[in-house]
This record gives sequence, C-alpha cells and structure tokens, in this order.
Amino acid sequence: MAMSSWVFVGLLIVIAAMVSAVLIVATRAFLDTRAAGNDIDRNPDGKSYGIVGGIRRGWINYTWPGGELQVSDPGVVLSGPGFRLQARWDAVNSVQMLRTLVGWGVRFQIDAERRPLTFWVLQRRYAEKVLATARSHGVTIRPPTRFSI
Repeated sequence: MAMSSWVFVGLLIVIAAMVSAVLIVATRAFLDTRAAGNDIDRNPDGKSYGIVGGIRRGWINYTWPGGELQVSDPGVVLSGPGFRLQARWDAVNSVQMLRTLVGWGVRFQIDAERRPLTFWVLQRRYAEKVLATARSHGVTIRPPTRFSI
C-alpha cells in the first residue's frame, strides 16, 4: 500500500509541474502580446512593430500565441513553429482583412508562397494597423470578407 501512495504523490508532482509550465508559457505570451499592443498604442505612426497572434500557413493553423508578425519599413516577417517567412513590401501582392467568430485576421498574398498566409489577432485595431502600413507601402488592399474560418 505504501508503494501506491508514493506513485500517486509522484503523479501529482508531475501533473503540477506540467500545469506550471503551461501557465508560465501562457503568461509570457500574454505579456508579450500586451507589450506589443502597448507599443502600437503609444507609437501609432511607428514604422516598426510586432504582434503576437495566430497564423495559418496552408492547411496548418497555429492558434495564439503560435504566430508572430513583425512589420517594418523594408517589409514583413511572418513566423510560427518551424517556419519564418520574410518578404519585402514589393513581394506582397495584396492584403485582406478577415473577420472570424472570435477575432480578426490579415491575409497576405506573397510572391514566394503558393497559398496565402493569414495572421490572426483578437482586436480589429491591430488588423487595421497592418492594413494601413501595407497601404502606405503601395500594397493592394483587397475588400474585406464578411466571415472567414
């Protein structure tokens, strides 16, 4: 009976460690997202900013905080687990705002990619900021969709 008690206690310790790890990762991602939002809010005309969100590449969709979008004067960098795509503004054919049940997205049609990449955010103002920056660099803005998945 004593051995099964030790196994139970060990299992509880492993579960507690796993829950703690998930909480630490989620908290860090939340704070990174919040910092990026504060940076955009403090510097609305800034030419360089980053946003943490979700990203879809082809049929693979990484939910928040699996994606990151870096926007700067030379272009954009879209990254997620296992990939990083950098594109100059002249290689971005078009961008389009998307609406979902829980947030907003920006669909990028980039020369180097056969299929569009979509970056997901929870707040519309972040998607609008990306579109405004793209527009200022001469990228075609496609009409927004009513609903997308």
